[in-house]
Amino acid sequence: NFFRKPNPGMFFLASKEHKIPLSSTFYIGDDQRDILAAKNANTNGIFYGNIEELVDTNMQQLCCYSSTNMIEIAKFILKESQESV
Repeated sequence: NFFRKPNPGMFFLASKEHKIPLSSTFYIGDDQRDILAAKNANTNGIFYGNIEELVDTNMQQLCCYSSTNMIEIAKFILKESQESV
């Protein structure tokens, strides 16, 4: 199904319906399918959890950031957003 992760269908639908630019969006997920879906949709994948949980090192490299702390993730997103302006 195109709308089930790791396929990017739901990302494309949300992007179209809400005019969300995927290339400058961050997607936070706690599963390797989330990170892969973000990659497939050409958006930034953030892993919420311990990066070692992603046993595949290629999957680790797909993440633009990872943390077990949501405050740290929010700080990262704010910093990245300010730098891209």
